[in-house]
Amino acid sequence: MAAWLNIELALSEAGYATQTIIDGGGEPVVRIDLGGQGDRYALIYEDDGRYRVDVYEESHHSSTGSTNRIDGLLAMLESVGE
Repeated sequence: MAAWLNIELALSEAGYATQTIIDGGGEPVVRIDLGGQGDRYALIYEDDGRYRVDVYEESHHSSTGSTNRIDGLLAMLESVGE
């Protein structure tokens, strides 16, 4: 769980709104708001020792620049996970 706290702290310091939740299997998942009135978000989780990011959009309204934020997010995860 300490690794997840480090990830959430790094994301928060970079300006991402984050929330750690526990999935149905008891594993931590970090939810990141990507803007667009809360309808774009990403979930970060560990799968077979690797971090995965799933991006969701609940409507057709999205903010510009979200793709750049996702690219930056992936780069940050690689550095935090090392």
